[in-house]
Amino acid sequence: MSNLFQTISFSMKGKRDYNEDSIFPNEEIPTQLNNLFLVCDGVGGQSKGEIASDLCCTQLNQFFTQQNVEVSNELIINEAIQFVEEKFNSYIEENPEAGDMASTITLLHLHSGGATLAHMGDSRIYLFRNGKIIFQTKDHSVVQDLFDAGVLETEEQMAQHKDRNRINRAMRSSSDKDYKAEIKIISDVQENDLFLLCTDGVLEAFSSEELSELFSQSIDLEEIKNKLTQKCAEKSSDNYSAYVVKITPEYIQQLQS
Repeated sequence: MSNLFQTISFSMKGKRDYNEDSIFPNEEIPTQLNNLFLVCDGVGGQSKGEIASDLCCTQLNQFFTQQNVEVSNELIINEAIQFVEEKFNSYIEENPEAGDMASTITLLHLHSGGATLAHMGDSRIYLFRNGKIIFQTKDHSVVQDLFDAGVLETEEQMAQHKDRNRINRAMRSSSDKDYKAEIKIISDVQENDLFLLCTDGVLEAFSSEELSELFSQSIDLEEIKNKLTQKCAEKSSDNYSAYVVKITPEYIQQLQS
């Protein structure tokens, strides 16, 4: 599937002292894959969050490579999450001080059956088509639960709530709690579809409506990246990271051949 997707990405520490986000692919992780994309936000403070998000990226890459995953489904994703969980267990056994580390996960795997999406936590995945949001993940967070219960009524209330950064599902050691990813398979991937994977630092700067407006104005990836990073630099107090993946006509032709 080489050169069948157009992509842009960034991972910035922003106003924080260090960057706990990790993205994949990146220049530091060797890989044979070109159809797996990840954006993860580590939790744990100091270097622990950075280690957690990096483990998610390196070990998901390793699982998909070792298993030679061509078409992913719910079973494959659950096996991949368990594989990473075991790596967390091994790391924490050797480094007990990292026992509270965790990471959000967003995953996009493009294959002959369409697109497999998976997430844990409050990092988010969007699918834009003709400038409209066709799909977006629902955060695993305290404020999302409050919104679903009707306690909070708007995105603005969620963004201002004192517990806005508390998540209730993440990749972590199985000795803490065994979590599963939420999985969505989209079978009708179309030319010029745009997938956005992003951490909550991006969502501090953009509401879903503002993202939809941005993606309706342009499908030029560099322009999208510039507008995302400029506003995040101004508005976000957190690290901010994202991958944007555009589906090309060549990819659709391959699926149909």
